[in-house]
Amino acid sequence: MRSLTIEEPDQLGGYSILELRDTGPRPYATGDVKTDEAGKPASYTVAAGDTMISVAERFCIYHHYLYMMNAVRRGSHELFVGDTLNLNPYTVETVGDINGVVQNNEPVGPLPPQR
Repeated sequence: MRSLTIEEPDQLGGYSILELRDTGPRPYATGDVKTDEAGKPASYTVAAGDTMISVAERFCIYHHYLYMMNAVRRGSHELFVGDTLNLNPYTVETVGDINGVVQNNEPVGPLPPQR
């Protein structure tokens, strides 16, 4: 796998940026979704019983990709009711929390330009 350079801003930790699509609530992924001004999923509020894998499946992405978007401010796969999951690779450093606390972890890999 090649390393990410500044000339490759459309990657997150070596993965191409994926466009998330909300397929709607499903077992273990029943939380609320906030969208950005373009109507794309921007953040997700965790509901009781949600799992990282099911939330990722709801948005048609791998759970590792979801984890990378949340590793800086969360740093854990564990979910608590009311947590905010980031769904935008351009807001990794500004959106998300775990059990009401914002972490300050190192990114899993290189990040695209942040907003």
